Amino acid sequence: MARPTKEGLDYFPLDVDIDRDDDVYYIEAKHGLIGFAVLIRLYMRIYDNGYYCKWTEKEQMIFSRQVNVDKNTLSEIVNDCIEVGLLDADVYKKYSVLTSKGIQKRFLEAVNRRKEVHMIREYILVDINDYSNLVIESINSGSNEVNVNNNHQPEGINDDIMSAETPQSKVKKSKVKKSRVNNYRPNSESSPDPSQEKSKPANQEEGPDNLPAKPEDNGPKFDEESIPYKAACYLRAKILENNKRAQVPNKDPASMEAWATEMDRLNRLGPVGAKESENKGYTWEEIGKIIDWCQQDPFWKSNILSAGKLREKIVTLENQMKNRSSPRNKQARKDEMLRELYQEAMEEDRQGNTEVNVL
Repeated sequence: MARPTKEGLDYFPLDVDIDRDDDVYYIEAKHGLIGFAVLIRLYMRIYDNGYYCKWTEKEQMIFSRQVNVDKNTLSEIVNDCIEVGLLDADVYKKYSVLTSKGIQKRFLEAVNRRKEVHMIREYILVDINDYSNLVIESINSGSNEVNVNNNHQPEGINDDIMSAETPQSKVKKSKVKKSRVNNYRPNSESSPDPSQEKSKPANQEEGPDNLPAKPEDNGPKFDEESIPYKAACYLRAKILENNKRAQVPNKDPASMEAWATEMDRLNRLGPVGAKESENKGYTWEEIGKIIDWCQQDPFWKSNILSAGKLREKIVTLENQMKNRSSPRNKQARKDEMLRELYQEAMEEDRQGNTEVNVL
């Protein structure tokens, strides 16, 4: 009897410095070790299933009991993971599924030697053009069952897989040849390449059983003219002024995308965990002033070394900047410096007298 094909992984990679990631650090800072443990258990559940896991009321109740964490606490942790980007928000909202681009990339790297790897089109977040062993399936909206290639061929699918006469009614997987992906890119608003596009029958309509192929990726979200990108580059320049050996991304939109995203969130949402409806966002002028201040402060200039860390500490930075710039605090610091100078002078005088007595 043939051994059943395993969809998930027996083990998955876990970086030894995962706790230094700003998003992971935020989850642990807010929820303690329970938050970190829940995140790792979620990864275990997802990779055991493959590259995603369902997250309905039923799954939440079961998982809550398995990890011995209150359901409300569990929901807060998962929601924060979604908010900071550790889990994808769009896929969760549409399909009640937990996954992310990073999870899918690590999964596909782990299964690159398998003959076939099944992925559901609606959940895909990665550019799968480089993978030759993928079989794309789609969700039948209505029954939420997975059907294989119901008479629709996304752009770039091999011609010899299915004919246009294939019935569009639900069919068993075993009676339908799977479609292999050749040129298919998810999550983009650009039009597909006309040279890659396959013709379809004139009477074929788009719908749940005839989902159009997703267009090609259009590159970084923030270009060189966008304010979030410029703000990220400004922080990068200030960090390098303090230490040219500091580890910063290259100065191009693709490399700076994570930093630009954090700047955009800082402007629209505000601190980590804030919602747009709460109106806690910072103006670009405020962000610029805080960057200038923190990169001049002896303590913070060695700690704020990324856009993620800036957003994480933004409230603390703002408070300290305001407190230290007030006239009273300026005078207090001046008085303190004078006392220190006086004490140093007295100490030097005492040492000089001691040397004279010895001679």
